[in-house]
Formats: sequence, structure tokens, C-alpha cells
Amino acid sequence: MSEKLLVCALDALDEFNIYLLGLENIQERYEESGNIFTCATLPHTSISNPMIFGGITNESNFWVEREDGIDGESGGQYVDPSQYFDREAGAPVEGARGFSREHDYSNESFIWDDLYAAGIDARAVQVPIVLPPYSFRATRELDDSWFPDTPERMTQHVREKPQILREQFEDGAKAVFSSIQMPDKYLHAIGEGKASEKWVMQEAPQFDQEVEKLIQFCESRDIEWLFFGDHGSPHPGAMKKNGYILPRHRKESITISSDGVSPPTYTDELYPWLLNKFDVEPVGSEWEQSDSDEQADTNSVEERLENLGYL
Repeated sequence: MSEKLLVCALDALDEFNIYLLGLENIQERYEESGNIFTCATLPHTSISNPMIFGGITNESNFWVEREDGIDGESGGQYVDPSQYFDREAGAPVEGARGFSREHDYSNESFIWDDLYAAGIDARAVQVPIVLPPYSFRATRELDDSWFPDTPERMTQHVREKPQILREQFEDGAKAVFSSIQMPDKYLHAIGEGKASEKWVMQEAPQFDQEVEKLIQFCESRDIEWLFFGDHGSPHPGAMKKNGYILPRHRKESITISSDGVSPPTYTDELYPWLLNKFDVEPVGSEWEQSDSDEQADTNSVEERLENLGYL
């Protein structure tokens, strides 16, 4: 077993969108050594990711919690939770609160906490267990394209996120955990009228190439790799849950991995599988908040605001 591992979710990756979007490199990898990966929770990123990376059963944390009396943009009772998050400001809208790693998962540990406590240089790069996505010891993050909702942000996300993951290993990381928000955001952008089908079909092959380049990087440096869909692709319809309307996704996604890596077939099995692979125990509430907030190259608040264009 290699001493290094990259674990990265490709949001909503399944057989359907591999063929729909013409993801030829991913398709080839899947046909060579892929498998079906089934979402053991409600198929929504805010629910599946805590299970995948921490073994946490989360039934009600949809990133943002509204206060009584807020109706949302639709004017009705049921709205998408993302409507309560201002992506420009990077914070919930007035009258709503965001769930956080420190307060809402304070008694739980994630795989990067467990590995770091065991002396392994583990990092998380903007994993969407909360909004904004959560990072642990990452040297760099995406700025306003972390959860892309426009063609411009999707373009930046696809090109920069893989590079940031490579940088973590170049900086000495042994295990890196992350999530790339494609192909999910492509399909939602078409459905919501934020991008044309023509633009998506032209752009999707670039995403496919960037994933392949990231795999080749890992293979050239003896880094094991694992990519998987955190749930399947979106399809027509919506689910009402806890006062929200959630996009409906398919349960079945796919997983692809390097030679010798045989991941489980259900999302609730992945966290125990990772613990076993590294032979570590979960530290639970013993994780230290100071460690979780640590970055190898910490930027000041002023620098981050300037990078986002606010100063």
C-alpha cells in the first residue's frame, strides 16, 4: 500500500452523466475498474458528505437554518436551503444561521481529524459538510468559485481545484480529502437557466481532462486515488424535507480507484473503510478546534477579503 492517498468526491457522478456529458476519460477508468457506489442516506450533498467523511448520520442539517418568519425568494413555505446563503458574502442571509463544524459537529471527528491525531499529515480542501465548504490545514482554497453557480465560477472551479489538491501533496501531505462540484453544477445550471446546454457540452470535456490529469499526477508520484459520486445525478422533481425543497438526486453513483484500492459499495461504509486502511481509531470529541482551524499557510482576514474583491 502506498503511504499517500487522495480521496475526492465528484458531485453527483453516475453512469447517466458520464455518457450524457461525454466524459471519455472517466468512462474509460470506470469500465476498467469502476463499480456502483450507492448513497446510504438521503441523496443530498449536505447529508451524504458527513456520512462519507465522518460516519455521521445527519438527518436535518441542510447547511443553513432559517429563522421563523422567513419565507425565502419563492414566497412560500418550502424553499431550497441554498436560498438562505449569500455566496457573494460567503455567509447566510440576514435572519438565517449557517451550521458549522465547530458547533454542530463538535462531538464528532472526521477522517482528517483521526489521521492528524495519529500523526499523519491529513488535509481537507473545501469539503461541503457545511457552507462555506470546510477545510483542514489546506495551504490554499478557492475564493468565490468554491460552490460555483455561474459559467465563470464553474470554469474557475474546474481548473483551479485540481491544482490546489496537487499542491497539498507537493507540500508534504500524506492524505488529502476533497470534493469537486461537478458534474452536478453543470446539470443544475442547465435546469435553472444559468448556463446553456451548448456551453455545458463544450465545457464538460475540460472537467474530464482535469480529473484525468489529477489521476496521472497521483500515478506519477505513487499516490493512491479514489474518486466517487457522493450521490447520483439530479433528475426532475424535488423532495420536501424539514420545510425545505431539496433537489431530487439518484441514489446510485459510481466509484473509480487506483490499482489495489477496492472501496466499499455504500457511502456509510467508506468512513470505516478509511479508518481500517490507515489503521487508526476515531478520536470523536477529542479533536481540537485549534487544529481544525489550522492552515499550513494562513491568510489574514484582510487578505481574503481583498482576494474576493471586497477591499
